[in-house]
Amino acid sequence: FVGHRLGGWGFSERKIKGMAEDERTAGDSSAAAAVLEEEDGGGVDAPAAETSDAATTAPAPARQLPPPPPVPRRPHGLAASNPRLPPAVPIIGMGCSSFSSFFSAEGGEDLTADNLSRDHPAVRGWIDAIRRAVIERGVRLLDTAPWYGHGTSEMVVGWAMEESLLTEEEEKEEEEEARRAEEGAGDNGSGAEAKGKVRRSDLIINTKVGRYDSDPSLQFDFSYDRVLSSAKLSVQRMNCRYVDVLQLHDPEFAPSIDLLLEETVPAMIKCRDELGLCRALGVTGYPLEVQHEILRRSCRTGAGGMVFDQALTYCHYNLHDATLFDSAMRRSTAAGDDDGAGDGDSDSDTPSQSFGEYCLSNSIGFTAAAPLSMGLLAPSSPPAWHPASDDLKLACVRAKQRCNDWGVDIAHLATLFALAERRVPCTLLGMASVEEVDRAADAALRFAEVEARAQADGVGEGDGEGPRQHRSAEETLDSVLTHPEREALRAVRDAKNGPFADLWESEEEGWDGIKSAEDFWEGIPGGRVGAEERMRVREPGEKGCVIS
Repeated sequence: FVGHRLGGWGFSERKIKGMAEDERTAGDSSAAAAVLEEEDGGGVDAPAAETSDAATTAPAPARQLPPPPPVPRRPHGLAASNPRLPPAVPIIGMGCSSFSSFFSAEGGEDLTADNLSRDHPAVRGWIDAIRRAVIERGVRLLDTAPWYGHGTSEMVVGWAMEESLLTEEEEKEEEEEARRAEEGAGDNGSGAEAKGKVRRSDLIINTKVGRYDSDPSLQFDFSYDRVLSSAKLSVQRMNCRYVDVLQLHDPEFAPSIDLLLEETVPAMIKCRDELGLCRALGVTGYPLEVQHEILRRSCRTGAGGMVFDQALTYCHYNLHDATLFDSAMRRSTAAGDDDGAGDGDSDSDTPSQSFGEYCLSNSIGFTAAAPLSMGLLAPSSPPAWHPASDDLKLACVRAKQRCNDWGVDIAHLATLFALAERRVPCTLLGMASVEEVDRAADAALRFAEVEARAQADGVGEGDGEGPRQHRSAEETLDSVLTHPEREALRAVRDAKNGPFADLWESEEEGWDGIKSAEDFWEGIPGGRVGAEERMRVREPGEKGCVIS
């Protein structure tokens, strides 16, 4: 998939075929970040120090600015806590699709898993960006996939982890130092932060299974054995000991949902419950109906409860499409879906629920991505392959004009709009450089006071009877936006006369992700039927069926 790079789109359409979860960091340097200016120590009228011919005046030492605070964190806001998920996450996470040639200019250097070197200037810059995010800015959630760069993204994360994670032996030494310091017998100044490293438990690293190869005929593999081998390879590449959330990647492209439930999901459960390769399971993709159907039907046989711990959505919470919370779920029409199956819905699965509400009420954490809607809400034009309709693309152009009227960068406004929704614990942004990390983190810090107040009041924390009431996104935005930003937002989100009003009225604020998957398979020899035969190498039930 694709994200937005500050300064323009820099990717090869030849290499990028369609879906993904990351979004480039919003806003340019003039709109997204404030510049800290240092004053020198003396005034122009200060008397000069006396000097001899043999001595020169030493320059005044530069004033040291304190390090920036870490980005705010949010609780998941679930109806009841999920012990497989951390209690809170940073409000922005680092989307790692940027660590690849996916965004290289046409004709640029093609970095692959076979020729990648940690000494390459681009790779060094990516590693520095990860370290800046994790060590200095508190962005301690990384989301990657084998599909990103066909392995290069996970390799870059792995090299960054070699420099950023304490080893297990160092963690034991740190624990001993802390114990001795408490007893007054040691120095407590040599912890992880002082070493420029973090403990593994302080970092969230998520990856995916199911989508891999650049060859369209081999791009997807949801088979049982490939899931196991992929998860093992991901942990090895990333030098991370385990993955926090192992996610099912773009399930709308699976030959059938039945295949996922009988091959893929049992293998993912084994990775979590038996092999220790991951702590939790997740599902990703564009069509909310497909994710909902998989979550609804994947209750563990005989044990009850939900198999999946987390859902990742993209392009469903932004300036033109807020269906993550605004639209009630409909049954999926994806290939292999059987409306007669999966009657084990929970009591909270009602027709009036949105996907976001469904997840929260069933204690499924979720993450959102692509607040710039894969470039529709970026200052430059979206890529030619973008699946949006011409009407939606035109509406986004008009939205940019409304923002320009107020001197507001639409990408920056789109990012702030996404971060204001406290029911979304974490929004993924692409950050390919130290500068982009700083701009994203600075945008997140505008919500620091809001988050501090909310958490002091216990807002969003589950107690078994549902999370406490969230402050509305509108109230949050009103407290953090400048006057021009508020006016630009009002113009863009005007439900009667705004650029998206007609699209909202006709429910055409997004695009048909299921049809995109159908179109993909029409171009593959053998189509979905041939792919299912290739992936279903064992008899159904041999590995345990999880259909309710």
